[in-house]
Amino acid sequence: LEHTEIHLVFYVNPDGRDVAEKNPELYWRKNVNPGSKQDGCSKNSRGVDINRNFDFMWSEKGASNNPCDETYYGTSAGSEAETQAIAAYANSLFPKEQRKRDPMKEMDVAFGEEIMGVYIDVHSSGG
Repeated sequence: LEHTEIHLVFYVNPDGRDVAEKNPELYWRKNVNPGSKQDGCSKNSRGVDINRNFDFMWSEKGASNNPCDETYYGTSAGSEAETQAIAAYANSLFPKEQRKRDPMKEMDVAFGEEIMGVYIDVHSSGG
């Protein structure tokens, strides 16, 4: 590890974590974005699923366009402040030349051996 950097982000969703800790029976996964227009949603179903809000594969299988669903992906890719902060942080760590121009089309194309670095996303939930 002498020449290796390790960056850890322990959690991205502090307001959602607060809800989850106070109401474990909800299995809360969304943020608590008060600015998101979600008329008709109950207090326990508002917000955006941060995991589904990133621009890569936004609104794909497993995500919902229903604002009241627990997997609601938001009004647009990267619409949430939490998503924007993580994307900006990751972009600051990986130079532009180490990123693929079109990740969807190049998903199965390996990087060259000169590229160093890895991004790992680990999730946990439940109690």
